Amino acid sequence: MAVKRIITNEPGWVSIIKPADTNRTSDTTLSDDPHMLFPMEANSAYFIDMFINLYVRANPDFKYAISVPSGGFFRSMQRIVAQNTTITQDIITSVPGSTALTTTVDNYGFIRITGPYTNGANTGNWAFQWAQNTTDGTNAATVVQGSMIRYFRLN
Repeated sequence: MAVKRIITNEPGWVSIIKPADTNRTSDTTLSDDPHMLFPMEANSAYFIDMFINLYVRANPDFKYAISVPSGGFFRSMQRIVAQNTTITQDIITSVPGSTALTTTVDNYGFIRITGPYTNGANTGNWAFQWAQNTTDGTNAATVVQGSMIRYFRLN
């Protein structure tokens, strides 16, 4: 497994860049991406900018979630999801649970979530979790190299 690149070239910002594609087949259980996560301290606040490149197949499709320590909250974050020729944009005020992305053709897309997050009294990781939406042993669901999480600690 390639080691994630962590870049701190902007004062206060930490950038985690995915060094290689990750493929999953025959797997519908949400689990952490091996690169797209970072540790959060208790009682801390962050500004987070996450950009996930993905390759979505018509079968098995794709699903994702964000995993965080219990007790934290989103103040109000923007989510943009693009696949095929459709762009969905909304404001989220809670941690995204399992969300399916379905398509009728194989295509690249992206998920972007950006905004402030306040962590509660527990330590743990902010983690992008994903899996196939429908199990398929031949066609992989893929999170693509170059995906990125940038974060800035606010307190």
